[in-house]
Amino acid sequence: MLARGWVVILALLIHYCNYCDSYTQFRLGRHALERRKWGTPVLAGKNDENGLGDDVVPDPERNCKKVEFTNEGIGGGEDTRKGPEDLTDRFKYSVNALMGLYDPPDGATDNEQSNKDSFAISNALLKFPVEVEFVAVGVGENFSSLCVDAMRPLLLSVYGKDYDFEYEEVPRGAKYTKFKTKQRIENAEVLGRLYAALDSVEGLKFKY
Repeated sequence: MLARGWVVILALLIHYCNYCDSYTQFRLGRHALERRKWGTPVLAGKNDENGLGDDVVPDPERNCKKVEFTNEGIGGGEDTRKGPEDLTDRFKYSVNALMGLYDPPDGATDNEQSNKDSFAISNALLKFPVEVEFVAVGVGENFSSLCVDAMRPLLLSVYGKDYDFEYEEVPRGAKYTKFKTKQRIENAEVLGRLYAALDSVEGLKFKY
């Protein structure tokens, strides 16, 4: 009785091994195995018994390419993602704020816009003079012209009548227009007043 049990177990093991071997041959055999590598993937040859012979051929429809993010954009080179550095900067800003380094002068209102003579946050974070890119998106055929009209008087009063105002207009579909300009800003007050001027433009949806 015991011997018969061992025979049954042995038969089951043989059957299981045959099943595994058949499955492996199915996956690795002539049934179009695909081997993927970085670079050019290949397909198993049709006449190769194991699917791993010398007659492997490139598969032009399934090219894979390794992509790296670099200082020059997408390509080869060093990975320049700066998560840890960004976290370090945020930590330094938080510590400086807790130490009161960004606090407004004594007697000044602790608000970025309520007192035009005290732009505490901008003064603390930016080193003036600085070049700032203003972007506004809105509706209307004359949206960009309205943005220019809102910003130009202030810039002329600061830099004089010969100041050259350059901007870029980018259509966004049939309805929206993107207005973009880079300006050299001398202090935080001018920066705040320019953003306030954009707030007054008719048709403005958002700005940054």
